[in-house]
Amino acid sequence: MPVNSLSEIIKTHFGTSAVPCSSSYPSNVPQILVPRERFEDVGWLMKDAGARLAAEWGVDETLLDRQFAVLACFARDVEYLLVRCEIPLDDLRFPSLSKKLVPAFRFER
Repeated sequence: MPVNSLSEIIKTHFGTSAVPCSSSYPSNVPQILVPRERFEDVGWLMKDAGARLAAEWGVDETLLDRQFAVLACFARDVEYLLVRCEIPLDDLRFPSLSKKLVPAFRFER
């Protein structure tokens, strides 16, 4: 039975609301944008897929005429996936992965 890639798992679950980011760095690691209100679901999906949360961080892209974002890096064996959600400037709350993934507590402090 073939194992789906982490990005395929996200795309299957989220459908068209999961959008691949074309300009991702590093270029060999896929990055997928998911809606902020669904970001927490990523934790369960990745945990069920056997992936671990390798890192989570926030970025301020306002100087680039964009907004804030939260990114989570998941790893399974040698595969990595970045999952991104954007945070609008008029509502700076971000979804926590710590309810689903205990290691997120450290990253979200």
